[in-house]
Amino acid sequence: MSYPSFMKLKGLLGDKIVLNGARSTASSGTAPIIPQVVMACGICWLAGGSPTDIKNAYGLTVSTVYRLRDLLLDAVCTTDELDIRLPDLSNPSEISKFRADFEKLSSSGVCKGCVGVLDGMLQRIGNPSVACAEGQVRSYFSGHYNCPGLNVLAMCDAFLRFTFFGVLNPGSASDRMTYLKSRLPAFVDSLPFGTYVIGDAAFPLGDNLLIPFTGTYKLDPSNDVYNFHISQLRIRIEMAFGHLNNKWRVLRRPLGGKLATQSQVLEVCARLHNFGINERILGGVMTLE
Repeated sequence: MSYPSFMKLKGLLGDKIVLNGARSTASSGTAPIIPQVVMACGICWLAGGSPTDIKNAYGLTVSTVYRLRDLLLDAVCTTDELDIRLPDLSNPSEISKFRADFEKLSSSGVCKGCVGVLDGMLQRIGNPSVACAEGQVRSYFSGHYNCPGLNVLAMCDAFLRFTFFGVLNPGSASDRMTYLKSRLPAFVDSLPFGTYVIGDAAFPLGDNLLIPFTGTYKLDPSNDVYNFHISQLRIRIEMAFGHLNNKWRVLRRPLGGKLATQSQVLEVCARLHNFGINERILGGVMTLE
């Protein structure tokens, strides 16, 4: 993140990351921690930094590092400008922009109506406590990945920005179950004629939700061509997950802490992921060309 983008984010977060100066001075006898340090500690932790290294870099204690991290997490999650929003179906020009962006990625512009691509992701976590899991500890274990985790459902645009991001189910749940539990089916069913979302074969086929042919059906040449064209766009959500994990490397290891905190960490990573991409687009660094 560039310095101008860092300061822009500071402006968006505003007073939410400002500590009480009088209380800090009275309790520790030192000057209060400035907002930039609050942000730096939280961002370094999300990027995979060790709390001990962060503590040494800023002259803090480990408990203070976690307190500042939590302050940043709360601030990012409650800042409206960083909200992850679905395409506005009441705004035809916005829908047209989503369609045009995906069409640029499609060979010969074959896929003209796509407004989003979706998929699920398993985020590894430590074994949750019986209390946190409300007695359903086993439901968090994914047999497919052979580890406990959280099922994340996401949809993104052509620029890899998340337009939906939800931590909705424990790790044992399928992508289909998570999709049906989300508000995405209502959104997909409301799409205007000629527009659609693309997912993989785990999702239920519909008039506005395209999935690939599987099994022997994919051997048919025409079906294979169809699979090729939708996979050209569907890979964008895989790329979005890749960028998310590469930027915020705390996600590369099992998340610890309470389940609510784990969900919050994922939400914050997704919001900052979008913020970073928007800054790169504004700076002319990221295009679809």
